[in-house]
Amino acid sequence: MAFSSPISGSLGSLAPGGLRSIEAGPEPLTPARSGQGRARAGSVDAQGQPRGVDSVELSSESRRLAQTTPARDELVRSVRAAIESDTYVTQDKIDIAAERLLADLTR
Repeated sequence: MAFSSPISGSLGSLAPGGLRSIEAGPEPLTPARSGQGRARAGSVDAQGQPRGVDSVELSSESRRLAQTTPARDELVRSVRAAIESDTYVTQDKIDIAAERLLADLTR
């Protein structure tokens, strides 16, 4: 089946021939006010009814966890470096993972 006109959506369009263009890119995330979300203008479901609105509420605990300590940052850098240098996975770690998996499966 051939396309006679471009297909467009919220992230861009698919032109005839399969070339994808993105006019504006995704919308940035913005904090929602309590109990309110944002709906994209003209957003409807398959039956033509207006869609509901999504919202996210972040707890104070999630905000606290988002703040990392310098020690945690160093650990993350160390693990990333080990993964990149292909030295993170060791036989000891594989053995421990296998033992824990077996223990979980036999409970």
